[in-house]
Amino acid sequence: MLRNQIGEPMDQMYFYYMYLYPIVGNPETGDVKVLNVPLAGGAYQTRQYFSVEHTSAETVQMYQKVIEQGYDMLGWQAKIQFRFDFITPVSWVRMQNYQNPVEENVPQPHNAYQTYIYTFNSYFQTNPLEQYTISFSGTVHHFDKYDKKTEDVPFHAGVYFNMD
Repeated sequence: MLRNQIGEPMDQMYFYYMYLYPIVGNPETGDVKVLNVPLAGGAYQTRQYFSVEHTSAETVQMYQKVIEQGYDMLGWQAKIQFRFDFITPVSWVRMQNYQNPVEENVPQPHNAYQTYIYTFNSYFQTNPLEQYTISFSGTVHHFDKYDKKTEDVPFHAGVYFNMD
């Protein structure tokens, strides 16, 4: 049961959106760039967990839009807008696609309403026609003023492909 007062942070991550932009290669020149129009993901304001699923048909349509422009699809650039909706966050551990955890301090002075945009590139590691996920996940270590102890709160934002 939540004990926080009205208007007080809820001690969970708060997500605004997770958009994916195609990383493409020019087959003639070998140049790699990111297209500036998001083709996957979405904008849903939610706490702690953010999830968008795309079917196989939707996924193939996204790839076709890229191929029709004369590019090879190489992966996705993820942009996630979020905020640390915590009273007293201390540090956080973040991972991209469940790999390479990085721990760092939460920016100080802390403002629970300050938003951040986190960006990372994810290149295809497996067959892009099989199920796969682009994800941003981890935990936030914070001091709970009601329990008078520190605890870790998980978070996860993911876009799932070929979900049939």
